[in-house]
Amino acid sequence: MGSLTPDTSLQPPQRSSNSLRALVVTPAWVGDTVMAQALFMRLHEANPGLQLDALSPRWVAPVLERMPEINAIIDSPFVHGELSLKARRDLASQLRKAGYQRAYILPNSLKSALIPFLAGIPERIGFTGEARYGLINRRHVLDEAALPQMAERFAQLAVEPGAALVRPLPQPRLVSSAVQQAETLDALGIERPERVAVFCPGAEYGPAKRWPANHFATLAGELGKRGYAVWLLGSPKDKATGDDIVRLAAPASAPRNLCGNTSLTQAIDLIAASSFVVCNDSGLMHVAAAVGRPLIAVYGSSSPGFTPPLTAHAKIISLNLDCSPCFKRECPLGHLDCLNKLEPQRVLDACLTRANPMNVIFTSAEEAEEAFYDAIGRADLDALMNVWADDEEIVCIHPTGQCLTGPLAIRESWQGILANNPHLTVRIKRNVCWEGVLLAVHSVVETLYLGHEPTPHGPMLSTNVFQRGANGWRLLSRHASAAADSTTLDSTDSSNEPPEGGVRTLH
Repeated sequence: MGSLTPDTSLQPPQRSSNSLRALVVTPAWVGDTVMAQALFMRLHEANPGLQLDALSPRWVAPVLERMPEINAIIDSPFVHGELSLKARRDLASQLRKAGYQRAYILPNSLKSALIPFLAGIPERIGFTGEARYGLINRRHVLDEAALPQMAERFAQLAVEPGAALVRPLPQPRLVSSAVQQAETLDALGIERPERVAVFCPGAEYGPAKRWPANHFATLAGELGKRGYAVWLLGSPKDKATGDDIVRLAAPASAPRNLCGNTSLTQAIDLIAASSFVVCNDSGLMHVAAAVGRPLIAVYGSSSPGFTPPLTAHAKIISLNLDCSPCFKRECPLGHLDCLNKLEPQRVLDACLTRANPMNVIFTSAEEAEEAFYDAIGRADLDALMNVWADDEEIVCIHPTGQCLTGPLAIRESWQGILANNPHLTVRIKRNVCWEGVLLAVHSVVETLYLGHEPTPHGPMLSTNVFQRGANGWRLLSRHASAAADSTTLDSTDSSNEPPEGGVRTLH
């Protein structure tokens, strides 16, 4: 993946008659762009061979560079509120050479829809807004009640206007390999501690979303007593807050203020290398969710119902006062009780629970199942095995494989799978779910994505059986097998063509 240049990369590609080249106009916020990844995933699922390019502000490009669904990134140099019509026409003229067939316009502004229109892209998809009816020709009308979350609104653009959104959405997944993390640590001159907590004390929107520096400092001191190093991450605007945390923290905790001293790319890798993350409702919160780190998200003036971290490994903490969420940049009542009264001890308790995955209690079979597939995507063998029941009779059958019984045999098999299939992601569709008080059976369709390739492999059929015990829901048995063809998967699918990529055996 790389940035496009007008002279070469925007030439019409050689492609088969069935392939599609599309452009997505991304949001200007880091967190919103991460939440948009569900749309990108859905587009690839619906359009095998899709080439998806992104028109994006350069400050959010680093998260797009870590998304395998994005082919190339085109710099959008326009600042908020700037029309620059001539410059937009010039860029549109270059984009016209690329032969895009579709454009997905995620921001709701009129200006964001101008370039795809001027570039002559035939199909321009987005929500109505700012009198841009002539610029958008496949128009969605937002139903806020039906689509309460921002990620759902983005994903809705993958289907026809008025069609129902298929849930659950795929969770965002930013690539951060062990090699990338090591390179970032080396470049910054940081030796990786055995245990490290990352604090993200900033929030671009305003102070009503920022947990106080003295609370972060108290938390750093308590974690320092328990052997954790603390890194502070954020933009240059957060450096002063980071300095306050360092000044107020117990000297022995020695938090390291890296705010303003890293690129966003480096911040992604540092977060991925951490034991867990504590943050406000911010762009880095969504980054932490997308690299699969245990996450404690503190909410003040904003709502976790609208922009929650999209991961099974997040603990959301909010006082849920009558005055919140107010969605204001500053507290309109002048007291900021929603954050000032949120005591560090409550956040510390959540940190210690999240830091030890064996303390995690899955409250539903669905939550346990999401954690299982999330652990596969992160190649986290310990987290994967934690989803299994603590029972010598647990059973796992891989495609074309023998029946494995007991945690040792199952662990060894998954260790080999994760070692031989780096960056393996499994996306699922639940076909049949039966759940009782103590037992649940899920029949799911698994689609595999390997490495940085957005091409799907599979599908496979898996029956996952969960049992409810003292530690919540845990996986009791799993039987996966290759699907013969797509008609096996969904009786409503009229296609008799096998899915692209074929069946891939993982052992």
